[in-house]
Amino acid sequence: MTRWRIIVIASLLLAGCAQWSASASDSAVDALRDPTTTTTTVAASPTSTAASSSTTCKDGHDRLQTYAPLSPLPSPAELKQHATGKLRDILDRGTLVAGVDENTLLLGYRNPSTNALEGFEIDLIRAIATALFGSDQGTVQFKTVTTEQKVSFVAKGKVDLTVSAVSITCKRRDGDSKTPGVEFSAPYFHTAQKMMVRASSDIQKLADLDGKTVCVTSGSTSRDVLAQYELKVTEDVVATRTECLADLQAGKTDAIFTHETFLWGFQAQDPDTTVLSNELSQQYYGVTISKDDDDVDLVRFVNAVIQTQRAGQGDRPSQLQLSYDRWFKQCALCAPIAGVVPAAVPIPETDYGRPVP
Repeated sequence: MTRWRIIVIASLLLAGCAQWSASASDSAVDALRDPTTTTTTVAASPTSTAASSSTTCKDGHDRLQTYAPLSPLPSPAELKQHATGKLRDILDRGTLVAGVDENTLLLGYRNPSTNALEGFEIDLIRAIATALFGSDQGTVQFKTVTTEQKVSFVAKGKVDLTVSAVSITCKRRDGDSKTPGVEFSAPYFHTAQKMMVRASSDIQKLADLDGKTVCVTSGSTSRDVLAQYELKVTEDVVATRTECLADLQAGKTDAIFTHETFLWGFQAQDPDTTVLSNELSQQYYGVTISKDDDDVDLVRFVNAVIQTQRAGQGDRPSQLQLSYDRWFKQCALCAPIAGVVPAAVPIPETDYGRPVP
């Protein structure tokens, strides 16, 4: 077993050290012991090259449309004086409660050497906390969430927001009988969904998955996208993302279907893998926030932070670019993927067309 494979397993075991949740970490370990497998036949056009779904939500707005940012970004002193609603609650509490993943290398993971949370999304949360309080020291409470929990915890008020590679979808905006809808910030990252296989695998394209076992995370958009293709596969459904890599390494699954960002992290940990080139859907990550009217200013505040983070100054790269460089290109673990990741942080243009109530 290579050093990086040991890190995958170690990250699962260290999950219990998180400031939150024994429940999230325990469910990850339980799922690793006994993954759920179901045989699924999904109907769609066999000639489709990328899954499609409606991008217009029930309120008539595009899924990526968001509220205009507060302008200019208020200082912590101005916030203390004028904030209302959820922003006021957070300031009075003195901490931002943020849902995060702790086992996704590059984006958000617990460093097994230091036990500290690190990654691109952790940097973004710290930037939001600094904008709120003037510092990120002692002002953030990280709560570990699984894929299944990252939207529901926001909707049910268990966290103020989540930054955990949450894809902006109408399904999540609209909600359902079990989970109320949520709001999203402006997108802060754009990626595609792809497949990963062992380097020695004979799987080369989507059609080759027929009769195979495919690992997906419970509650993910990957399950929804996979269901749009005409395939007969056995789903290996797990609670956390890195369990898919563990199952691929153990021979329990033939392929992983998930976001390319996660697959980059998997490849950094295990170079004996291959990411297939097929882009099966496009995903846009947003900070997830409650849909209550009192939370609109929090969405606008976060949008202002993201706008500031993505703006460079003269020849100096933006803070988002610096964070991306640090976690995707310059880190010690990144060497196996140095020639794979894009040079610039992939961020789409922002549509502020959602009217402020």
